[in-house]
Amino acid sequence: MSLHSFIVFLHAATAVIWIGATFTLVYLANRAVKARSDADLAVIVKSMTHFSRTIIMPASIIVLLLGLYLVFGVWNFFAFWILFGILGIAATAVLNAMVLSPMLKDYEATAGAAGAASELMTRILAIGKLDLVILFVLLFDMVVKPNWGNFLTWPLMLIILGAAAFFFLPRDLLPGQTPLERTREFTTDDDDDQ
Repeated sequence: MSLHSFIVFLHAATAVIWIGATFTLVYLANRAVKARSDADLAVIVKSMTHFSRTIIMPASIIVLLLGLYLVFGVWNFFAFWILFGILGIAATAVLNAMVLSPMLKDYEATAGAAGAASELMTRILAIGKLDLVILFVLLFDMVVKPNWGNFLTWPLMLIILGAAAFFFLPRDLLPGQTPLERTREFTTDDDDDQ
């Protein structure tokens, strides 16, 4: 076995761990939200925070570094599938660091307020589903390796990502507000309606 083949294996294995961890957390969170189990949600949020720090973030960094290593000398950095992969990994990193992590912290802060915590968990789950779609599209990109001339493949990938963003991103993610402020506004509005 060559070093290149071994690096390809490590790259793929780490991607499997990353996607598997994300899929498992989204699945468990979805079950807990449907069951309306605050105790299960609290455990899942702690697991999400732990997995993000110890598994998902390190795996994403390893996938990126090994991928960059494999590109040097073998592939062209301006190939569509490579640019798409790099941008996709950056998008999922930003989504996790700038949106999901603050939401998880806010959930832990509002866990005592049942209405606020439930609404925030619904948003966390929606972001998790979007992240999972991004990861599966990235996996497809890495396996199929579409080039700029594949006028069916790469536009379809972009349409899937756009549709996922449209369906999964919470509608009230307004710029300039933290998720906790939006949750407070939502629960305050609900209280006023009663």
